[in-house]
Amino acid sequence: MEKEVGPPNTDYDRFVVRPLTPLFGAEISGLSVNELDDEAIKRVHEAWMDWKVLVFRNQDISSDDQLAFALNFGEVDRHPYLDAGKSEDISVLDNPGSPRFDRAYQAAVSATSKRELKAFGRWHTDATFRERPPYSSFLIARILPSVGGDTVWADMEQVYEGLSADIKSLIDGRTATHSVRKSSFVHGMSPEEKEEELKRFPPQHHPMVRTHPVTGRKSLYINSAFVDRIDGLSEGEGRELYRELTCEVHRPEYQMRLRWEVGTLSMWDNRCAQHYPVYDYYERRRMERVTLAGDRPS
Repeated sequence: MEKEVGPPNTDYDRFVVRPLTPLFGAEISGLSVNELDDEAIKRVHEAWMDWKVLVFRNQDISSDDQLAFALNFGEVDRHPYLDAGKSEDISVLDNPGSPRFDRAYQAAVSATSKRELKAFGRWHTDATFRERPPYSSFLIARILPSVGGDTVWADMEQVYEGLSADIKSLIDGRTATHSVRKSSFVHGMSPEEKEEELKRFPPQHHPMVRTHPVTGRKSLYINSAFVDRIDGLSEGEGRELYRELTCEVHRPEYQMRLRWEVGTLSMWDNRCAQHYPVYDYYERRRMERVTLAGDRPS
């Protein structure tokens, strides 16, 4: 049964959460994620389903500890394009100086028309070009720039709730095509290499409105990083609807922003949230991430 919309719980018996926005994102204080028993893990999961993004500060944990914590909630999904750390189960996002986005953007500029380049967005849900996109990510800050490098999330359940009845009627039951071709991961590849990636990851037709398998709540499931087109509409209609929907994540009312500290760990639910890494820094930023396998969106 779908849960009523309203302020989530803040008291979970074993801990109290501090909301980062009224409805979306919360910080849990006073817990070390490598020292939690089964009951505490159960309560963390309950809080996670309520708030969608959880933040833990001051986590003095190893990569193995991070992985062990994540495995309480599912099975590892290895990202096909990110670099691996000491373990293949942990992805590393290490920008030694000028942000990686600068290079990806320049590759896009040289390979893409101006009209297409407008869609070169970084708001995304992870790897939706796959048949079964990962359902969650656990990211910890290891090395940070002196300032900058925040991450912003958008609550796609609130986005869906904010749509007009006409738009909801238009997108309910409709799919969109998600493709690695749209992804920055393949920018700079040769045409032959891109074709190989498309064979490896053929386009997927995911529902535009996704129902959460645990909470039953609906969210808008479309993003500017991987969605190629909206199915069943003319090119003009689809493009206009795509622009309208992908703009919704830019509303501050739907967002939470995290200022990282070394040892900060975040966990988020890709089934109902998008995120945007802010590339505004010019010093080294190293993050380590564990991703968990998901199911086919429905």
